[in-house]
Amino acid sequence: MKTTFIEAQGVRLFVIGSNGLIGSWLEKEILRKLRTRATVQSWEYQSKDYAELNPALLQRLEGRNEVVFCGGSGGFSITEDACERQRKEFSRFCKSLAEEYIRPEYFTCISSLGAIVSTHSSPYKTLIREREKVLRSTFRGIHTTIRLPSLYGHNRITKEAKGIVAVLTDDSLNNKTSRIFGRLNTSRNYLSTKSCCSAISKLIILQPKNTRRATIDLMATKNYTIRELCSEVTRAFRKVPMIRLLDGQALDCESHYPRTADGVKLELPDDVHEWICKILQGNYQESRQ
Repeated sequence: MKTTFIEAQGVRLFVIGSNGLIGSWLEKEILRKLRTRATVQSWEYQSKDYAELNPALLQRLEGRNEVVFCGGSGGFSITEDACERQRKEFSRFCKSLAEEYIRPEYFTCISSLGAIVSTHSSPYKTLIREREKVLRSTFRGIHTTIRLPSLYGHNRITKEAKGIVAVLTDDSLNNKTSRIFGRLNTSRNYLSTKSCCSAISKLIILQPKNTRRATIDLMATKNYTIRELCSEVTRAFRKVPMIRLLDGQALDCESHYPRTADGVKLELPDDVHEWICKILQGNYQESRQ
């Protein structure tokens, strides 16, 4: 796991989980929005140590700091034991930050919109709800929870494809069969990592803390079914992607409708076809950097 500290123009941000899919793009977009030279420091450590290490870092770099939490992993595939471990770690982390001498000026937490709108019980849904509950009780009035739908893109550090859109695109480029859990009519809301992190960085850098909402549901303006995603790949590549639909849990086949969630809705235009075409037009590396 990695934490990055960014300081510039009175901004002091700790991005926790800056090596992940979201964190790696968010760090880039924050630096781009600052439009000035910034002081950047990074620390890498074992994931299990973040709850102890990060409060110590905030204490050492004392000041009016904002924490942006992008940690946690697993999604709906996470095991119950892993969820319980992450729940305890996050609770311990927030309790440490609540101490008056290191309490952050503001806490922004990345959460899951899919877990909130899912109608099925799952360890991941329990984890997300518990995490948001801890935030409300610990940082009342100085926190924003940003819920994200199904993301797609490439981790800027590992270059690994994440999310069904990126996987379908990479597999089609390499003439590989994509293994997909779900049904062709499963409908979800898909948002590119670059689009969502650009919006998040704009909120953090440009919007005063006292005007931010407690809960923001970030989403694309439209849903896609798996069949429609395959059609977009076909339209871009002019060949049908090779896919293998696998049997999974009921929640793998569940459609998500993010506008049913509570919280302030923020819809972003996000063109899946355009993203795929950029890959084919020679911007493959650019999309990962």
